[in-house]
Amino acid sequence: MATRGIRNNNIGNIRVSKDQWEGATGDDGSFVTFDTPDSGVRALAKNLMSCGRQGYDSIEKIIGRWAPPSENDTQSYIQSVASATGIPATQSLDLNDPDTLVALSEAIGFHETGTRYDPEVYKMGVSRATNGISPKTPPVSADVFQALTEGITARPAIAVGQDLPGVAGIN
Repeated sequence: MATRGIRNNNIGNIRVSKDQWEGATGDDGSFVTFDTPDSGVRALAKNLMSCGRQGYDSIEKIIGRWAPPSENDTQSYIQSVASATGIPATQSLDLNDPDTLVALSEAIGFHETGTRYDPEVYKMGVSRATNGISPKTPPVSADVFQALTEGITARPAIAVGQDLPGVAGIN
């Protein structure tokens, strides 16, 4: 069965709040549901951009806020995202840079759901979040992704607009 974040098209597992997200279709009681995977990526990228404006400008600061120790193994999460992106956890980031947003979205999404979307989903979601500024480089490199997923035999890829098998009424 698909994870909650995948069922909800919400790979960042963004909680319900007062925010009115573009592409939101409702919620599951705790987390926002989105019409498409790229709408969920767009919301995740917008959230990351907001983190940057508030001074949360490193993986360590972002994940410390995103996944507090009261609910998560925050240090493991930080290490996972830093390893996946190849960015040191304490390095200051430009959270308006589309390439940075794609890399972080993919790494956070994989940590949250164990699933990696087709790279075009991240690019499209981030482009929508940055008003059409497209990433120049691919997301997390294949060798880094392979190292993180060693031992996992299936790597589901969900393309933009693709229905999830066995899940009715979500897309």
